[in-house]
Amino acid sequence: MNFKPEQFEYNPDTRTYIAEASTLGIGAPHKYISIDGYAFMFTGCDRDASGEDVAGWRFKPTMNAVSLNSALAGCGLLIIND
Repeated sequence: MNFKPEQFEYNPDTRTYIAEASTLGIGAPHKYISIDGYAFMFTGCDRDASGEDVAGWRFKPTMNAVSLNSALAGCGLLIIND
């Protein structure tokens, strides 16, 4: 799954790319998501208050992505399950 940065909102305070799954046209995302060819790896789910439903999926850049683009170090990606 390869996306463009324009498909995400970017929060500079948390250094996180954020998008809703429906906006991206996906259901549950794959283990790897790519933004402009830079791979992000799934790291875990956020759950709702009940702990039963997935509220979102979190990703971090792979080591290879950071070696290709050091600006990605410390960034994250959140796909909201809407």
